[in-house]
Amino acid sequence: ILAMIWMLPKKIGSPMFVAAFILMILGTYYATRDEFFATVFSPVFAFGFAAVVIWIFDHVDFKAYFTSFKGSDIKTIWRKIIKPIPFVTIIAVVLLICAPNAMYAIDAGISSNDDDRSGLSTGALTYYVKTDSDWKMNSVLSTYENESKNGAMVTWIDYVTDASAFGGFTSISDPNGNGAEAASNILLADATNGSSTAAMLIYLLKYNGIDESKSILVPAYMDEESFGNLKEILENPGKFRAEVLKDTDDFGILSSGISDENLTYIVGKKYLTELFSGYQISKMYESVSSVCSKNISYFMIGSGMFPIYYGYSSTFASLAAINGYELSDQYGTVAQFETADYFTMYYSGVYSYTDAMYDTLLWRAYIGMSPAEAGFTGTMASSNYITALSLSDGTVKAMPGYGLGNFQVDYGHLYVDYNADSEAKLDSDGWTKMLFTEAENKQKTDGGLINYLAGYPVIMRYVPTSAGTAVSGTIIDTSSEPVMGIRVSVIDKDGITRSTCISNDDGQFTVLTNSNSDKIVIAAASQTKNDGTIVLTVDATEPASIA
Repeated sequence: ILAMIWMLPKKIGSPMFVAAFILMILGTYYATRDEFFATVFSPVFAFGFAAVVIWIFDHVDFKAYFTSFKGSDIKTIWRKIIKPIPFVTIIAVVLLICAPNAMYAIDAGISSNDDDRSGLSTGALTYYVKTDSDWKMNSVLSTYENESKNGAMVTWIDYVTDASAFGGFTSISDPNGNGAEAASNILLADATNGSSTAAMLIYLLKYNGIDESKSILVPAYMDEESFGNLKEILENPGKFRAEVLKDTDDFGILSSGISDENLTYIVGKKYLTELFSGYQISKMYESVSSVCSKNISYFMIGSGMFPIYYGYSSTFASLAAINGYELSDQYGTVAQFETADYFTMYYSGVYSYTDAMYDTLLWRAYIGMSPAEAGFTGTMASSNYITALSLSDGTVKAMPGYGLGNFQVDYGHLYVDYNADSEAKLDSDGWTKMLFTEAENKQKTDGGLINYLAGYPVIMRYVPTSAGTAVSGTIIDTSSEPVMGIRVSVIDKDGITRSTCISNDDGQFTVLTNSNSDKIVIAAASQTKNDGTIVLTVDATEPASIA
């Protein structure tokens, strides 16, 4: 730009030169404020710097300049040093070559999670050093090291190496991305209606072969026609592309370049959940698993997978993009699950979420309730909810696994941060790692605060249907006509909603109870997992009284 300013008087009559000059000014301005423009203009600046440096070395005789210092006194040397053309040339070389490379070298020695960066970040090299204070996943994984494992884990691809090295887990995906689409379809599916389990079933059907699985599914779970439709989805997913991209209400806001594998999962999940209850899908999954000797038993959700702050959701954006969802801006906002409104961008900095987000296995496993289910409403509901969970005084609590029937949080390995000071902030001293249940019990007796979002992973296990008791029935009205859309939920002894089902067109439902179940609630006009008008409550140990 300095070179162009120097040439401007001579080139002012050239429209092309003036346009290039204006472009460089605007590029410099926006490149310092926007990641997209920085990416676009960086090659321009690189070529520009190279051209200036080449011109300098071509027009300045440095050898003669420095040779002239020999035999000269101090006064003469200083007069020669500040001689305009060579002096300015040396300054330009220092500024254009030495200084930037020195900054890159300094930045390359500072990890992105170093708290003492003082704003110095030139983008030379971005990397993360997994220290005990910054990376809390490995300390939790290590508690599983000596436990026997039965089945694979579903988690984000960046975590699979640590899961193996520290916890001894195998995963359905690897760091190279193999299996990542299957994992993302499980994690981002609706976990409350059986969609996540449907994705697990599709994963096994692809592994075992759809034709080889026919004898398992037909006629035990489905008829020939239903099986034929499912086979068509698995073998020819591309034929559904136009329908899927057009119907955003049923399939979500997806990228036009969505892969055939993602189409298989997305169309297959919808097809299965429309025909079968979550309990029936679980039974199919378990039957196929027993035959092909392959199963999924563990699910690990890390706090880094959540898109909490606007502009800092790269992991979630990558997870969603792998799943085929459309990114709506350069900051990785996923329109299917997030909204970046005025308050998000300019006030709170915390994403607002869509209803689709609250029912994902990701959300239900790590946080549990949606803001509305926890009593938060209005424009700032998401932000206020996240803040309350980060500094909880006991009035707002995380409920990992809320609304899930076949998934059970491993509370024996679930940690939070506890602080005895009820006035503490997130950066205060006194925060201590503590088991989830231990911290909540201590808070009940001693007060203090709990940070449920401290960064420790939540690990769940798949609970087979054989571990519980299936409770089925039919909802009918006073005229003995079946009623669809009625919520049936199992409440455990801790008051947390677990297995949940909505009655189908024939009024039928199936939920799963276990030894920790307390009661079964039937509610009409229900929009979430805990609202509506309760019309019947029965003891979970006496499900026959539902009739």
